[in-house]
Amino acid sequence: MIKPLHALLLPGLAALLSACVQTTTTVGGGAVGTAGTSPSVAAVNPAPLAGDCSTLTALGPRYDATVDAATFDAALFDAAVLGLTNQRRCAIGVPPLAADSGLRQAASVHSADMVALNFYDHTSPAPGRTKMTDRLNGAGVSYRAAAENIGRASRLKLIGGKPYTVTDRATCSYAYDGVPIAAHSYRSLAEKLVQSWEGSSQHRQNLLGTSYTRLGTGASFKQNPQTCGDFIATQNFAA
Repeated sequence: MIKPLHALLLPGLAALLSACVQTTTTVGGGAVGTAGTSPSVAAVNPAPLAGDCSTLTALGPRYDATVDAATFDAALFDAAVLGLTNQRRCAIGVPPLAADSGLRQAASVHSADMVALNFYDHTSPAPGRTKMTDRLNGAGVSYRAAAENIGRASRLKLIGGKPYTVTDRATCSYAYDGVPIAAHSYRSLAEKLVQSWEGSSQHRQNLLGTSYTRLGTGASFKQNPQTCGDFIATQNFAA
């Protein structure tokens, strides 16, 4: 089940602004970061180059591993979202995005804050991490333009609007017409989120547009007795 999503972008996509979009007039790696941030952010996290669609490969079998909240593999999840995002981009003739560990770090921190501080927004109550730019600077990311998508998906492969039964909530045993509902794999969790972002015009622009060249995605698990828990995800884009 996908809950409401939000998108955040910096200047360059102003025509697509909506109630869930915030803008800032200050962008760039030279912006003042949070405490501990090196002023030479380009040296801390140099921007990798994006590849081309001829080198794109399908996700392998390791992405079919079940997502375990206790042993969540952040790198595998990030790679799954990147791979599926790039499949979409290449299908419409848009260059693929490059992985960026700094963007993934900033995204992971924001997802963890949303879980720990019980909020769901681009603006964070965490000290020093209020805005997306604070988080990017804190992770040492070099950028001239950036954007952010957030989303959430249940731990189980639930289908929105379809009634299910709970066999044993303590062990996350849910079923559709007596058939157990499986937990997401890294592939299916990434697919669920990418599909949802793709279905919203603002998120789709961030996901499939040409304004950005790099991507990093993070997620954090949040307890939810109604769905056996949710993954709260953040996508950060930059150029």
